[in-house]
Amino acid sequence: MDPAARPVRLLSAEVTETIVNGVMEPGEALRVRLKMRNFAASNLLGRDVQVTIQAQNTSGVVISEAQASLVKDLNPQSVTTVSDALEFRLNENTVGSAQTFRVSLSYQGRAVGSQIVTVNPRFLTELSFASRPEASASVSTSDMFRAAAR
Repeated sequence: MDPAARPVRLLSAEVTETIVNGVMEPGEALRVRLKMRNFAASNLLGRDVQVTIQAQNTSGVVISEAQASLVKDLNPQSVTTVSDALEFRLNENTVGSAQTFRVSLSYQGRAVGSQIVTVNPRFLTELSFASRPEASASVSTSDMFRAAAR
């Protein structure tokens, strides 16, 4: 691989959630965090670096932003992390099955690396209260139901 033609490398890629609760739910906007390294002794123009995501199985996957160029230049001989690249969602029919995607990086149209990332979508099934719900002493439970029925 010619270092002058491919001075940037993809070091890592992972899927991140926009509703940070530890569950990648159907319908939730998901994004990609990636880390790349510029080996060049000079800045690389952000517009020359493109990141792309492609679903290995497109059934139940909606990719709203499949490709993007970096908006900032890469500093010389640096490691850069991009937190919120691209965007996609999974439909309900993907719950219970791992979904794989290829995240690719290119520089001036030449491939410089790719990684496979996996998402395991599931429904949020646990509900917790900040405190135990209690009926107020001044309002009876039957008054609460009558008020709701009005």
